[in-house]
Amino acid sequence: MSNCTGIISWFEVGNPVPIGNTASLSQNPSSTTAYNALCDASQAAYCSSSSSNIDVIVNAVSSAPSISITGNSTICTGETTTLAATGCAGTVSWSNSQTGTSITVSPSVSPTTYTATCTVNGCTSPSSTGVDVTVNPIPDAPSGISPVNICSGDSSPLNGTCSGTSTLTWYEEAALTNLVTLPVSPSSTTTYYGVCSENGCSSAPSSIKVNVTATPSAPSDISTTGTSICEGKSVVIGSSCSGTANLKWFTDALLTNELASTTVSPNSTTTYYAACQNGTCLSSSKSITITVSPAPAAPTALSTSTAICKDNSRDLIGTCASGTTIQWYLSVISPSTLLGTTSPFNVSPTETTIYIATCKNNSTNCESPKGPDVVISVKDRPSSPTNISATPSSICSGESSDLAGTCSTGTLTWYEDAGLTTITASTVSPTSTTTYYASCVLSSCQSVSESITVTVSPTPAAPTAISASNTNICEGESSDLSATCATGTLTWFSDAALSSIVGSTVSPSSTSTFYASCVSSSCKSASGSIGVTVTAIPVSPTAVSAAPAILCEGGSTTLSASCSSGTLTWYTDEALSTTLGSTTISPTNTTTYYASCVDGICKSPYVSQAVEVNELPAAPTIEPSSRDLCAGSSVVLTASGCVGNITWSNGKTDASITETPASNTDYSATCTNPNTGCVSPVSAVTTITVISPPPVPSISAGKTQLCLGESITLTSFNCVGDNPVVNWFESGNGIGSGTTITHTPPASGTASYSANCVTTSTTPTAAVQCESPTNANPIDVTVNALPSVPSISTTDNAICEGESTTLNATNCGSGSIKWSDGQTGANITVSPTSNTNYQAVCVLNGCESDSSAVLAIQVTAIPDAPTALAGPAICSGASSTLSGTCANGSSISWFSDAALTTAVTSPVSPTETSTYYAICTLNTCQSSSASHTVEVTETPSAPSSTAASPATVCAGDRSELSGACTLGNLVWYEDAALNTPLASSIVNPTITTTYYAACENGACKSLAASQVINVNPLPAAPTLSADLTTICETSSSNLTAAGCTGTIT
Repeated sequence: MSNCTGIISWFEVGNPVPIGNTASLSQNPSSTTAYNALCDASQAAYCSSSSSNIDVIVNAVSSAPSISITGNSTICTGETTTLAATGCAGTVSWSNSQTGTSITVSPSVSPTTYTATCTVNGCTSPSSTGVDVTVNPIPDAPSGISPVNICSGDSSPLNGTCSGTSTLTWYEEAALTNLVTLPVSPSSTTTYYGVCSENGCSSAPSSIKVNVTATPSAPSDISTTGTSICEGKSVVIGSSCSGTANLKWFTDALLTNELASTTVSPNSTTTYYAACQNGTCLSSSKSITITVSPAPAAPTALSTSTAICKDNSRDLIGTCASGTTIQWYLSVISPSTLLGTTSPFNVSPTETTIYIATCKNNSTNCESPKGPDVVISVKDRPSSPTNISATPSSICSGESSDLAGTCSTGTLTWYEDAGLTTITASTVSPTSTTTYYASCVLSSCQSVSESITVTVSPTPAAPTAISASNTNICEGESSDLSATCATGTLTWFSDAALSSIVGSTVSPSSTSTFYASCVSSSCKSASGSIGVTVTAIPVSPTAVSAAPAILCEGGSTTLSASCSSGTLTWYTDEALSTTLGSTTISPTNTTTYYASCVDGICKSPYVSQAVEVNELPAAPTIEPSSRDLCAGSSVVLTASGCVGNITWSNGKTDASITETPASNTDYSATCTNPNTGCVSPVSAVTTITVISPPPVPSISAGKTQLCLGESITLTSFNCVGDNPVVNWFESGNGIGSGTTITHTPPASGTASYSANCVTTSTTPTAAVQCESPTNANPIDVTVNALPSVPSISTTDNAICEGESTTLNATNCGSGSIKWSDGQTGANITVSPTSNTNYQAVCVLNGCESDSSAVLAIQVTAIPDAPTALAGPAICSGASSTLSGTCANGSSISWFSDAALTTAVTSPVSPTETSTYYAICTLNTCQSSSASHTVEVTETPSAPSSTAASPATVCAGDRSELSGACTLGNLVWYEDAALNTPLASSIVNPTITTTYYAACENGACKSLAASQVINVNPLPAAPTLSADLTTICETSSSNLTAAGCTGTIT
C-alpha cells in the first residue's frame, strides 16, 4: 500500500481481524482471496481511509509429471536418447532447461539424472522422480597395429591392442558388418578393420593391411654330379626356379639354414633341400640326399724304413681294417703309381725308393689317409766266394764234415738254406744229405752264394714197439718177437753185442732175453730187448663128475675133480679161455664143462663133464568168462597153453572149471611135463570180484491227482551201494532215472509208477552193474483232462493313463475264469498305468486250461504341459509365430481360449494384446495347458502436414522438415525403407532429395510420408578480366565478367 502517512492495517475481506500493518505484506492463501487495507491518520481519532479490494487468485499446483526414457537408458558418448513426460496439462520443463513432453538428450556425464516439472497457469509442480541415463565412454581406437606380410596359403593373427578392458574385434570391411575368424588366410593383399568394444560402445575403426606375396612353385628336378661320395670329397648340386623366383639351398627340411655354395663337402650322409624364393616366401622344397661313405682308417703295423742289398727284395707289410684292402703306391698316391694290393707285398728296388700305403674300402672304394712313408735304401753286394769244399763230402749220420772257401772281400759265411737266412758253423754234422751255401758278407750284404753237398747215409733209429706174442710160455711153446723200424731192416739177436742173429719166432727151453736192432747200409741202430719166461706144463685132473648130471630148467648141480699139481680150474669152452665163477651151476640148457690143472699160465690137457638140462613147460594162461560178478553168479575159468597136466590152486585138474564164489577169490594153475616131471611156473593170479546186489528202493509221489500237462514228482529212498541209480517205470515202461524225477503223464487216465535200484561197482577190470527187483507195490496216479481255452476281448484296447476298459471272457462252460492280473469272473474292469498284456484261463475241477491269447491294452501317458512357450511382441497388423516344446514325441496345439474350444494356427495376428493356450497331444491324450501372451503395440497412422521450409533451396542451403503425428513421435529418414534416421530435422541437401517421415510408437512405425526438397545448383563463379590492369589516377579500365548464366552482381 502506498500514500499512507498513518498506520496501515490489512484485512481479508469479511474478516475484521487485521492480518498485518506493514506497507508490504506477504501472504500464502490456499485459495482465491480478496484483501483490503485502511490507513489511520490518528489511531486515537479512529479516522481511517477506505480502500478498494484486491483479489488474489490462487491457482492449484499440478502434480509432478511422470517421466520415462523412451529411447535407450544406456548410451555411448555422443549418442542421443529420448525422454518423455506424461500427466502434465501445461508446459513440461526439464532439468536440462529443455521443454516439451518429449525431448532428445545427449548427456556427456554418466550417469546423468533428468527430472521434469509441469507449469500450469504459472504454477510449477514439484520435480518428478528422476530417471538416469548411463553414458558409457567410447573406447579408444585399437593401437599397436602394423602391417603384416605373409605368403599365399599362410595364415596370420591380426595384431592390435585395446586400452583398459575393452575387447578387440576384427571385421572384413570398413562397414564393420562381417566378422573375421582368426587367424586370417587371405589369398591376396587385404585390409581388415578392428574396433575396441566395451559395454556396447565401439571405437572408431583402425585398419591393418595383410600383404600377401605369392608363394612360388617348387623347383625343378634336382641335379648333382654324384649322389654318393667319400668323406672329404665334394659334389655340385643344382636345380632351377620358374619366373623371377630365386633358387635357395638349405641344410634342413624347415628351410632355415641356407647353403652358401652349391658345391658341398658333407662329412656324413646329408640331405639338402632346394626351394624357390619370392621375396620372403619359400616354395615347397625338393630334396636330394648325398650319401657320404666314411674314409677308412689309415693302415697300421706298417713296415719300417730299412736298407737292403742290391738285387734283394723286401716284403712290405701293413694291416687294414676288415672290409678294406691295402693299396701300395710308388712315391705318390695316384692310380698310375699303384703297385699292388696285398700284404705282404714284395718289392725289389734297384735304388733307394719311397713306398706309400693307404686302405681302400672294398664296397665304397673310399681311401684312407696315407700311413707313414716306408723308405727302402739299396746297398751293393760283395763278390761270390771261391775254392768251395767239404771234407769229407760223404758221411754217416752222427759224423761231421769240414766246410771251406775263400772271399776276396767280406767274410765267408755258411748257410743251411739257399735263401741265406740260417747261418751254420764250418764244421757240420747233418743227419741227412744236405747242401750248404757259402756267401761273402760285407756290411750285412751277402754275395751271390756258392753251394756244396754233404752226402749222409742215415743211421737207423732204434726199433720201437718191441713185444712178444707171449712173454710167459709153457715148456715146448714158442713166442713171436716183433718190433718196428722207421728205417733199415729189423734184425733179432740172442746177445747184447748183437753178434748172434736169431729168427723172430723163438722156442727157448728156459727163460731167455732177445735183442732187436734196425740195420741199414751196414749200420746198426741202438738195440732194444725183451725177455721170455718158460714154465713146465702140469698133469690133467682126475675124478671128474657132476652131482646131479641131469636137471630141470632152473635147477642146479655141483662140479668136482682133483689135481696132483697146479690149481683145479673149470672152463666153459674147450679152448680153456672162459672160467667158471663157481662149481655150483644152474645151466639153462644141456652144457659141457672142462676141467684143467693150472700152474701160472700153463694148463694141463682138459677133462670134460656134460650136464643135461630139461626145459620147463610154459605156465598156463587163465581166461575167466568174467572177472566181476554179482553175488550168486558163476564164472568159467579156462587154462590154456599147457603141454602136460593142469593143476588148479584149489586142487582141481580139469582144463576148464566152473566156480560160484561167495566172495572175492584168487585162482591160479601150473602145468607138469609127464615125461620129465618138470613143473611150470605158477600162472598169473586171476581175481574174481563178487559184488552184492542193492536193495529194492522205497518210492513216493507228491500227489496222486493231476491235471493233464501237469508234472508229478516221484521220489525214491534206500537205493544204496556203489554209484546207485534209480530207474523209474510208468506201467512197465522206462521214463527216466534219478533219486527224484519230475514226469508229465502223456494222457489223461490212470498211470502206475514203480522203480528199481542199479549199482555200478568199479573194479580194476570193469564196471559191474547189479540190479534190484522193481517195487512190489507201485503208485497209481489219476490224470484229469484240461478245460477249454477261453476267448477274451475288450471294449477299448487303447486308453489314456487314468482311464479304464472292460475285459470279457467266453468259452469256459461250467468252469470259472481267472485273469492274469489276479481278478476272476467273465467280465472285469482294468485301469493299467502302462502298456499291459492280459490273459485268462478256465478253471474246472481244479485244472486250469492253457492261457488264452494275449490281449494287449495300450496305455498312453498324459503328456507334460508344453514348455518354452514363445511368441514375439508385435505391432498391430503384424503376425507373431507361436512356438513351444512338447516332450516324448507329443505334438503341440494352440487355442485362443482357456477352455480350449477354439483352435488357432501359428502365426497369429491379434489386434490387441492376447493370451494363447497350448497343450501337448500324444495318441489322443492331452496334457494340461500352458499360456503365452502376445503383446500388441498400436501402429501409428502415417504423419500428416509434412512440409519442408523452404521446399526449394540452393545447393547446401538449410531447410527444415516438419510434420505431425496423432500417435507416437515423428522421425525423419533418408530412405523409403526407414532404415537410416536423420540426425536432425534440419538438412542441407546438395541435390534434390526425398526425405521420409514416420510416426513411431515404441518399436512400431507408421507408413512413411515423403517430402521432396528441390535443390537448385549454384551457378559457376564468373571469370573476371580487365582491359587495363594498371592505370593512372583518374584513368579508367573496363572490367568484364564471363561464364555467368545469371545476373552479375
